[in-house]
Amino acid sequence: MKNIATTLFVFLFVWACNTKQEADYLVFSGQITHPVSDTVQLTDFARTWQKSIPLATDSTFSDTLRLTAGYYYLEYGDEYTGLYLAPGQDVKVSLDTKAFDESLHYEGPGAAANNYLAAKSLLEEKSVYKIYTEDILNYDEKGFLNLVDSITNAKLALLDQYRPRLSDDFIWQEEQSIHYEKLSLLPAYENNKSYILQDTAFQVSDDFPDPYADINLHEGRLAALPAYLSYLEDYLSSEMAKNWDGQGDIALAFLHDINTTIVNDTIKDALLAYLMPDLLDFSQQTDSAYHLLRSLLKDERALAKLEERYQRFQALAPGNPSPDFAFVSLQGDTVRLADLRGKPVYIDVWATWCGPCIDEIPHLKKLEKDIGTENIRFVSICLQDQYDNWQRYVRENELGGLHLFAPEWNHPFFRAYNISGIPHFILLDAQGLIINANAKRPSDPQLKEQLEKLVKKI
Repeated sequence: MKNIATTLFVFLFVWACNTKQEADYLVFSGQITHPVSDTVQLTDFARTWQKSIPLATDSTFSDTLRLTAGYYYLEYGDEYTGLYLAPGQDVKVSLDTKAFDESLHYEGPGAAANNYLAAKSLLEEKSVYKIYTEDILNYDEKGFLNLVDSITNAKLALLDQYRPRLSDDFIWQEEQSIHYEKLSLLPAYENNKSYILQDTAFQVSDDFPDPYADINLHEGRLAALPAYLSYLEDYLSSEMAKNWDGQGDIALAFLHDINTTIVNDTIKDALLAYLMPDLLDFSQQTDSAYHLLRSLLKDERALAKLEERYQRFQALAPGNPSPDFAFVSLQGDTVRLADLRGKPVYIDVWATWCGPCIDEIPHLKKLEKDIGTENIRFVSICLQDQYDNWQRYVRENELGGLHLFAPEWNHPFFRAYNISGIPHFILLDAQGLIINANAKRPSDPQLKEQLEKLVKKI
């Protein structure tokens, strides 16, 4: 009996030792060469979760993270890159800020997926740019579709190189991602060609593939893919463009479209979390957008982020003092917002690389001429751009008003105003109090009426 008990004990002991409990955490660490900041940021792709990791004196960092498997962003300085993190798969990254994308290298159990993503990002950088520049004019429909196919095939070939070291789940996600990335490129042919040609009547032929012909609105697993959610956003935007009459609040209308079109709860919740910052930021009826989002969202982290963002909006209510800034002017002086008191201030946050921003410039120049810069201070803040590009663009295009340069998106002024997309416009009174933290664009005729009424009160 004693021998049987001993044998059973030994068996159970060996079984217990050989049965590993699945880890619910991973260690994320790294080494930065030529550091530009003392903190590394990690966020999920919907930016509802964020983790700041400080750098040690030797420019290394390390932290233990409890998170769900999925796509994340690593942000450092003005750069960022996509990651795939999963519990039990430690990741160590090395990078050089002087060649951020090219220097990325990962080691550890989670290295294969991330080295693949880094290589995929470089591949896209070298190929996809043709679709979003004047190079698009060199392609007819057949040539464009061949280009898209070649980009897609290159991605699939890259995935095959890494396939033996990747999990089946990650392979499925990437195969789906590549599929939706391909579909998302198709509308760019008509959109970008018509924009560059300045021909709003330009259309693709009836034979051109419809990227939304076989849209999948039911498979919940797709909700974990940034590429799918971006594709879904494009689909809903295209549908709204067909039916939008320009009346009412476009962000609220978009929210209602999501609620009625997306019937899968997992997809709906992921899409709402993904779009929540923009939907709240671009709404002219912040309270209504907040309450509708709050009623629809189920994700707890997204709800917490919504609450935090809404509280910041409360601080931006009309009549509250505007947050201050200190930016460099075209002449090299440091200008603070407090220096501009005495006249109402209309602020345009823009960049030379932002197409919609550039589209507003002729309307802004006309507004400055019609209203008069002696009555209102027109301030343009160029955000996260190349300093030389900014100076050259302002001078070559003879832009009026006061021009300031802001090298980082993460500046407290932009965070305070919840600016997650540009162009963004702000209107202040002569005392620096907020009139509208999300003001109308120069192309909106109602803005001119609002400014003319404001001038009469001076």
